[in-house]
Amino acid sequence: MWSKCWVIAGLAWPAASAAGEPTAAALEARASAGGARRLLGLPAGGVLGVTVDRTAGRFARAGADVGVAAAGALCAVRFGPGARLCTAQDVHSAAAAKRIAGGLPQCWVFAASWLPPVGGLSLADTQGEAANCAAGTDAGPGRGVSATFSPTGGLLLNGNTPCGTVLPIACCR
Repeated sequence: MWSKCWVIAGLAWPAASAAGEPTAAALEARASAGGARRLLGLPAGGVLGVTVDRTAGRFARAGADVGVAAAGALCAVRFGPGARLCTAQDVHSAAAAKRIAGGLPQCWVFAASWLPPVGGLSLADTQGEAANCAAGTDAGPGRGVSATFSPTGGLLLNGNTPCGTVLPIACCR
């Protein structure tokens, strides 16, 4: 399994495979045919673009719960069923693989919390949510994560975007 990771990182290893493992050439062919997501057995997709609607950090859409679910509903309006709010990792991976055509304007993304809840929830356990405008439910004084990508300027992830900032939502599949 580690050898597959080495292909993604662009490092080489001998073409001969261990018993039952594909050769480096086979893995490289699979990766070039469908990118790292297909190589790892993940569904094809990636960054689709941004929503037409712009919103503050409180994502709302009629018929959907406020928050991340509403962001997915807003993405589905433009990109169809299965579209969802991109994570910072989605955008980073797509930028690294040069799979964002034309760039992205500054837009909302979700960054998973770095504080896993253990046992009961405490204030410290929920602070990762606060870094995402309370999971898309806060348009007030909190902070969220936005991304901007330019093919010439690269990727900028900003974890200090005020939740009151009105931006489109980055959509992935």
